[in-house]
Order: sequence, then C-alpha cells, then structure tokens
Amino acid sequence: GSLSDFKIFKVSLFALGRCYYFGVRGADERQAEDARSRWVLDISRAMRLVTQSLYPPFVITCDPAPHVPSTKRRLMAGYLIHCDGGYVASVLYCELHPHCDDKAKIVMYESETCQTPATDVYITERSICCEKIGINCSCFSIEEHQFSTRSIAERKLWLRAISNLKVKLQNRAPTPAVEELRTYRESIREHLGDMKGALECSAFQTEPLLQRCAPRKQPPSPSSFP
Repeated sequence: GSLSDFKIFKVSLFALGRCYYFGVRGADERQAEDARSRWVLDISRAMRLVTQSLYPPFVITCDPAPHVPSTKRRLMAGYLIHCDGGYVASVLYCELHPHCDDKAKIVMYESETCQTPATDVYITERSICCEKIGINCSCFSIEEHQFSTRSIAERKLWLRAISNLKVKLQNRAPTPAVEELRTYRESIREHLGDMKGALECSAFQTEPLLQRCAPRKQPPSPSSFP
C-alpha cells in the first residue's frame, strides 16, 4: 500500500546517532492513530522500566559527604547514567560544583561514597547543554557527554541547576563564597520539595534489566578538560 496509509513514528538511539522509523495502519485513520499511540507508549514505558531498574536506591542531596573534603562545595549530587560509547553505559554518582573562575563542573564518582572519582565534566558559558526530545525521555547531554536521569523530574532539576550556573558564568559572577553556596543549595532543596511527589513515584526498586559488564577503566575524554 501507499506510505500515506501508515502512521509513522520513530525510535532514536541518541548515543549511536541512529533513527529507526516504523509505520502502522488500521481499518481507518482513527484506528491507525490509536495503534501508533499504543506502540509509542508501550515502547517508552519499557525503556523507562529498564532505565529505572539500573539505579540503586538513592535520594538527590545537596549536603557534602561527611569526611570527604572534595565534596565540600557540592551543590547537588545523585546517580546518573552516563553513556560510555557504543552499547555500554555506567551508573555513576554525579556531583555538581559551582562556578570557579570561568567554569563549573560535574564530578563523577563510582559510588556515593565519593572515594573513587571517574572523571570530571567541565561546563563553560559556551557549553551546549540540552534535553533530548521524546515520549517519557529523561536523557540530556552536556557537549558530547550523554546522560540519563531516573525520571523526567530529575532531568528538569539537573538542567535547571546547570542553566543557572551558565548564567553566572555568562555574567562573569565571582566564585561563590560559603554563604552563597548555602543560598544555592537552599534554592535546589526548594525545588526538590516541589518535586517530591514526582521523585517518589520514580523511586521503585527492581533487579537490573540489562547485563552487567566487567568494570573497565576509561581515560577521561580530552574535551572534558578545560
């Protein structure tokens, strides 16, 4: 039949730079629309279930880790999925630091103990930070780094905090002092409070639905450095 008889949708694999297009049809246009909607929702729910299964139990925090000096300037921290390239991803504990001179950064650790750093991702006034568009999609990127949050609400929180830091950088704001850090953290806590219901809905636990790979060390990307 003619392609005009099909209702089209696509599945994007951001990390691989690929898009797959699918088409469905029905006895009439309404049935075709309904069939497409069911496919899109079922695929997005399956992807959300797999994504959420990869996270350990955690809550986003603004407080520095006790007895870990490197976290004393933490603004917020929580687990994110980071694309390592190809079909491999890591679940890393990520900590957002405020601007200092001409850059801010996200420090990525192997776990919330913050004892083993993986790498840093630097953020400048020119860094491209954007969300990925899709149904129930919680992915975003900072330059070439691809991340996924546990929920859409958490993505919104991370991107809002990063956007605020970029504004500070664009306005050449001085490095924040201790009192300013408290103000920044309090603002993030307020947003966490407003999003409490959405965050609680995403915080269910199940066994990981992807195969675990053997740990491997990867050198930091050259573009991650200032």
